[in-house]
Amino acid sequence: MKRGLIYIGVICALLTSCSQSEMTETAYGNVALSIEQGENINVEIEGVTRATQVISDSYQINTENAEGTALSTGTGTYGNLKGGFIAPEGSGYKMSAYNVTEAASEASNNGFGEARYWGSTTFDVTAYETTPVSFVCTMVNAQVSVAYDETFTQQFSNYSVELAAAANADRTVEFTSAATTSSPLGFFTVDETNPTLHIKIKGTRRLDSTYKEFSQTIQLSAKYWHKLTVKTTTVSGGVGVEVTVDNALTESSTDVAIDPYA
Repeated sequence: MKRGLIYIGVICALLTSCSQSEMTETAYGNVALSIEQGENINVEIEGVTRATQVISDSYQINTENAEGTALSTGTGTYGNLKGGFIAPEGSGYKMSAYNVTEAASEASNNGFGEARYWGSTTFDVTAYETTPVSFVCTMVNAQVSVAYDETFTQQFSNYSVELAAAANADRTVEFTSAATTSSPLGFFTVDETNPTLHIKIKGTRRLDSTYKEFSQTIQLSAKYWHKLTVKTTTVSGGVGVEVTVDNALTESSTDVAIDPYA
């Protein structure tokens, strides 16, 4: 009789275990991806609307759940994930995508950097259903170009412009006297608390072969093309240097005059 009770107890325990296993089984849903890259600001024609384009397969995709834990099935390159992936049922998922890391965006192209695109969204997953996830990655850093006006080149030789973001002063980008419209653009991460860009103009004054330096600052903005034009201007009876800033997208400009004889 006791042996029979033991058998019944074991069977009940197994049934209970199976029942609990079935109750705690995780249900999954499908996630379908559609990520696009926003317009490129690398154009001189203003007022042009550019359509978005599908991002390249090399974009990095990161997905995490509401608790901030990475989801392995939703992390990898866009090329590997664009066909979709499965995820446990749940809410508050967050997905982000980018073409290059912040550090790489400043180190590439011999230190001139490159445009960094980033975007994110949140979504929920319903069991046994397909969840479409769609968002656009936009440019999150600033690009800067340098041009030398003839009024400046006629009065200075061996000149250059050195740029450094205040938030990362150890990194400098230098445009030499050989810079042209086809020269690389400089790309800078925009620090929200300190978006200042330091501009140092260096050159030898042809009149008396004196080496001179001039300094100025501008405020960087994400997705802006800051076009810097170095020129001379008359200031206080002498010759000064001014930097014209054309922010391309906003049509705003800033002129700064510096007297080299002060």
